Amino acid sequence: MIFSGRSSRQKHSKIVTIGDEQLLEKDRINAFLSNLMYKAIDQFRNLTKLALQNKIDKYQTEELQMFLQKKKLEARSKNANLSDFDAQCVKCSHFLCNVSDIRCLLNKQNFVIDPSYSEKIIIEDKQKLLKYDGLTKNKKMFCKICRNYVGAIAEDKYGYKLYLLKIGNLKFFHKCNERSFTYKGWPETPFDIEMVEIAKVPDLLAFQKQPGQ
Repeated sequence: MIFSGRSSRQKHSKIVTIGDEQLLEKDRINAFLSNLMYKAIDQFRNLTKLALQNKIDKYQTEELQMFLQKKKLEARSKNANLSDFDAQCVKCSHFLCNVSDIRCLLNKQNFVIDPSYSEKIIIEDKQKLLKYDGLTKNKKMFCKICRNYVGAIAEDKYGYKLYLLKIGNLKFFHKCNERSFTYKGWPETPFDIEMVEIAKVPDLLAFQKQPGQ
């Protein structure tokens, strides 16, 4: 990279880049974004106090309307059945399971009881084992389509595999209003997952001990 004239950060300075086409394209994009930034700064400086306040009010009104619309849809969804929601990969919308096939342990770990769930994911070993509450977390789960991380697998003392979902990497599609929602934590969801004790796991996952599983 060769500089000429003043510092490369000063206005009207010159810079010559030596590299391949990919590097040249990257510099073109950076220059374009830099010009946009300078134009935005100039426009901002030229705004009157009244014009600036009007723009802020407009953006705040739009954000408030979007927030209220989301809350309205979520409130309507509270009266829906669990079967009305599908858990999907947040990146590619790949179907993972129906929310009615999710259970929650008393330690707040949510796992899937659908026998066909393992066909929708890719499983890899974890480098470090994590043991807690009678479980051993030993594998990772990825979306079968885009390889987005969707959770981990833990085994209980009987060898049953609990497919633990990571809610931040999922989205929930409401089949009635055909809208998708994302949540940072399970308490934020508009549906109540059935709570179960770890002693109930063998009954819920009995299909894993059947031939062919």
